[in-house]
Amino acid sequence: MAGGSVSDFHALLLRQLGRVGLDADAIPTSAEHWRALLARVSRAYHEAEQDRYLLERSQDLVSEELIDLNRDLEIEKSSLEARVAERTRLLQQSEAHLSEAQRIATVGSWSHDPQSGATRWTEECFRLFGLEQANAAPRFSTVLELTHPDDRQRVRDTIGAAFKQGANADIEFRIVRENGHIMWLHAIEETFTNSDGKVVLMRGTLRDITRQKQAEFERDQATNRLNTAMHGSNLILVDVDTQGVVYLSERWNVLLGGPPQETHTTFDALMALTHEDEREGILGQYVDTLSGRAAEYNIEHRVRAYDGSWRWVRCRGRIVDRDVHGRARRLAGINEDITPRKLAEERLRNSENRFRSLLALSTDWYWEQDEQLRFTKVSGLDPDNHRVGVDQLMGKTAFEAGEMQVDQGDAVRHRTATAARQSFKDVCHTTRDVDGKWRFWSFSGEPMLDHDGHFIGYRGIARDITQARRAEEKIRRLAHFDELTELPNRTMFMHTLQRASSLAQRRNKSFALFFIDLDRFKNINDSLGHEAGDQLLQDVARRLRHHLRESDTVA
Repeated sequence: MAGGSVSDFHALLLRQLGRVGLDADAIPTSAEHWRALLARVSRAYHEAEQDRYLLERSQDLVSEELIDLNRDLEIEKSSLEARVAERTRLLQQSEAHLSEAQRIATVGSWSHDPQSGATRWTEECFRLFGLEQANAAPRFSTVLELTHPDDRQRVRDTIGAAFKQGANADIEFRIVRENGHIMWLHAIEETFTNSDGKVVLMRGTLRDITRQKQAEFERDQATNRLNTAMHGSNLILVDVDTQGVVYLSERWNVLLGGPPQETHTTFDALMALTHEDEREGILGQYVDTLSGRAAEYNIEHRVRAYDGSWRWVRCRGRIVDRDVHGRARRLAGINEDITPRKLAEERLRNSENRFRSLLALSTDWYWEQDEQLRFTKVSGLDPDNHRVGVDQLMGKTAFEAGEMQVDQGDAVRHRTATAARQSFKDVCHTTRDVDGKWRFWSFSGEPMLDHDGHFIGYRGIARDITQARRAEEKIRRLAHFDELTELPNRTMFMHTLQRASSLAQRRNKSFALFFIDLDRFKNINDSLGHEAGDQLLQDVARRLRHHLRESDTVA
């Protein structure tokens, strides 16, 4: 090619030279240049060969990676499908469990999309309302139709307010099922809004609380009955914890002079109301109960009412709750207003004191007998005055106490009254005292009955009427006998004379009448004195009685 022109080159060679970056103007003309050119061409081809090899190798690698990647993708796809299937199975199982749990718990859930109007109910919601399960949940108007008429407006207002305000709702209401059965439902609603405050989702739960409401109704009835009973009985429920917090039922405030209302206070505040003379005893009993030294506390003490007066209260209670270590945590009991009883006891004590004072000032004495009419209590009997000891009476009946005698008429009257459990009055008993003299007693009594009306004995008063009886006998004797000679007096003589005359006429017989006079009796009075004259008259009277028959009378 030496000395040749560029045009002499073959067109194919030119194209090849162009591939290695040489145009026609750069074609060498010397051998050295051609060697350099050939070397350059050789390197170009060599590099091209390497590039082709690398390209082919790269294509092979890419193909293998694609195959591996495709295989991995297939494996991942299968694994993903398996996981999706498992998740779907678990979800279905979870939904089944949720549905079963909702059925057991009688809780249904629902959701509502205000944009689309789509509403979803779970199976339990349909069951609660007694509706057949359908593809679409019933409208809100249907729910209102099933709602109890007395609760319908309240449900409409509550749900409507929650929707307008984007707030939550919590409401209890009744529904009336087709069979007429009334159920109580508890609805909880959550409302979700977007950034503009527009409601985008409402969802909530429905729970059957019929049994709970029935239990609450029965509990309220029981509580009302208990409160009524407690109110009528003046009993007050008390609950105290060891921190000093105290609850008292509404009767406590009534006891203090206020309206019926529950009281929540502290132990220290109650102690401040308590009479200072009784605080130490109260604290001692509480400490003994808390420490276990006593099974319960039973205290009577005074508390100051709102008007400043003192009221009496009886507190009884015991430990009702302990911690795991056995330490007391709560005490519960009953307080009782015993002010009327205390006032009655005070009046009774005053009455007894007055009664004892009167007994001490009088000759009367008080006695009690059991069912067998044996003396069980004797008070006011002074042996020095009455000459009869208590030992002579205790444990004995009136007929067993010494040499007791009773007038026949009084004995019948006394036994008739006691047999009929009736009162008796002024029954006269005669007994011989420690000096051997007869004494007269007037007994008056009334039956004693227990709270059930059963007879338990007698009680009454007795009076020593010995002096009165002796005075009566003396008066009666003076009315018919001469006090000095003890002979029948003029009245008795005239009565005897009239009776003797009548008897003689009736029997046609006669009788003798003597008039005896003492001559010169005045001389004895004048010379020896009236006492000597009285003694003479007594002696003459004795001699006359001695010489007369029992049927004769000297006066």
